[in-house]
Amino acid sequence: MLAAQIPSGSQSPGQMGRGTSPYTQVLRAQVAVSHLSISQATSADKSSPLPFISEDTKTPSTRVFLAILASEITGVGVALGVFIAFRSPWALLWLMPLLVRFISAIFALHREQLVSSVSSSAVDDPPHDFEIHCPQSEGNFMLLSGPPALVLQFFRHYGHPKRDRLREVVQLLCVIISGCQFPAELLCSMIWMPSEIQNIWLAYHLYVVIAMHVSRYCYIGHSATTEAKIAEAFAKQVCEKVASATTRKASILFGHQRDGLQTLKVDLSVTYHGRNKEGRDKMEELLHPAFSKA
Repeated sequence: MLAAQIPSGSQSPGQMGRGTSPYTQVLRAQVAVSHLSISQATSADKSSPLPFISEDTKTPSTRVFLAILASEITGVGVALGVFIAFRSPWALLWLMPLLVRFISAIFALHREQLVSSVSSSAVDDPPHDFEIHCPQSEGNFMLLSGPPALVLQFFRHYGHPKRDRLREVVQLLCVIISGCQFPAELLCSMIWMPSEIQNIWLAYHLYVVIAMHVSRYCYIGHSATTEAKIAEAFAKQVCEKVASATTRKASILFGHQRDGLQTLKVDLSVTYHGRNKEGRDKMEELLHPAFSKA
């Protein structure tokens, strides 16, 4: 239970309790009702200042290759230093991860795209409600609403890789090379590598291990996935725009291109309740609005 100081006259879903201050309330764990609405983005939505989250489903864009280069810039710098100082071909070892990642990105598997408003009846379909039952929800309630063609695509075909034998073989080879790279480098460092370069190789890998742990436990680069970027965009709006004491709302655009035919508008509304029954009643109100009004 959390004791919070709130101004006099304000309301909270928590239960009033005794405290040293007359403005102290005891807030119990709240129950969240999350309502995610998906619709086809209109021209007005696309020209609005709503944040846009994009995703590549074909060959990665230039930004992906620049991000790969930026993530391997330390290895590139060490390779240049080793080559300038020792004129040794062992400098290529530090360029191998960059080369493998570039090849993997070039031969990335193409995936199924979003449903287009032209090739489907998504715009004309009436919206449906889809209640989500998830053990990880910890007693919270989740509801998806929208035309079935737009909502169900995320549970069916969207993001599924398209079969391509050449690209699949290249990806498997990249995985094998990445897995064998460190043991091969370790063997080379113990048998053939000069002692000076061996010390540099050992220091570099110690740096990589330390940087990896710091990045992991400091949550650096945690928004590298599409779902993380979507959650980050929602969280930023929720923090900036507070609809009421118990309601948070946010909206984003999601697609391959902002002006594309597949672009979706996603609206999030989260309400917080002090009891599980209140959350259940809110869920019933969303599922049966006509019945709740009656």
